[in-house]
Formats: sequence, C-alpha cells, structure tokens
Amino acid sequence: RSSDLSACIWNVSTGNLATKLDIRRISKKRNEYRHRTCRFGSIKSHVWLFTGLVPYQGVSSSYLCQWHGDSYQLIDYARIADDTITKVDTSPGGNYVAVGTMNGSVGLFQASSAGIQFVKRVHHVHQAFVTGVTFATLGTGEMGVASISIDRTCHYTNLDRQKSYGIVFLFAVPALFVLILFVFLLVTL
Repeated sequence: RSSDLSACIWNVSTGNLATKLDIRRISKKRNEYRHRTCRFGSIKSHVWLFTGLVPYQGVSSSYLCQWHGDSYQLIDYARIADDTITKVDTSPGGNYVAVGTMNGSVGLFQASSAGIQFVKRVHHVHQAFVTGVTFATLGTGEMGVASISIDRTCHYTNLDRQKSYGIVFLFAVPALFVLILFVFLLVTL
C-alpha cells in the first residue's frame, strides 16, 4: 500500500531501486490514483505483475493493471467501474486474475501477452469489503475463487456459474455424513 502514491520495484540482490511503475497512460493527474495491491503471475515463460490502482480521493473507479515482468512497462489495464479493488490473486496457471472489491464483489479477468480481458463479476458476494482472494480447486476439479471478508464470511465463487457458496455449505454435507457414520458406528458396536 503506497502512501506516496507510487509503486517501486527493488532489486533484491543489490537492494537498489530498479524502477517506479509509471501510470501516466491511465491518469494524467499526479494525485488521482495509488497502488493498493499487487501479485506476480506467470504464463509459460512470461512473468507479469498485476496491480490494483485505486482512487486516492474523489474518483469512483479503479483499475487492474498488467505490467511486463522484465521491463515493468504497462501492457494493459481494465477499468472497474464504481468500485475499488482491495485484493488481487493469479491462478496457478497464470492465465486468470481474480479481484476482490470494496463492495464485496469478486471479479475475474483473463490474462495473456496481449493484455487482460474481463470475464465475469459476481456482485455483492460479501456484505462488506473483500480482504482476501485465492484460486481454489474442489475435489471435483471445479475451479473457483475463495474469498474472505471483514463480514466474517468465506465464500467460494464458481467460475462457470454466477453463483457463490458460503463455506459453511461446502463443509456441512461432509460433516453431517461423518457425524451420521460416527453415530451409526457407536450404535452398532
């Protein structure tokens, strides 16, 4: 989280500043946006940096930005209208990016060397802002995004359907089955 409205890339070998991310393509005004969250992702041999660019004050939209992992030049950006990005994560294969927002929504974007493309957004998954997102695969092979919020809930958002499930439902059926099995074993022994 940058309070000076800049994002710096440091060389960990030397400890020196390598570069600062340049957002002038997105905003000409100096104090309009700041970087809030970032995540590296890789697709095959390409490394990308994804950042959430959020309003500093008075602006209602935020941006998901994709930067080249070697030159740190801005490749592409996607506007998230009327909401502010709180968290970003990349899929294990690197071809998807999930975002959590202040309005409790979860968004999905597809990433490639050509840029980022909006896939879907599930509005108001949570009642408050999202504090974490991560890609998750269920035992069935179904891919989705797990999100957590300050509203004390954890949800799984299926990427194939416009649905979100509270984690309670994911564990309630198996837990009920184990409980019934345990009671059955106690009664029969």
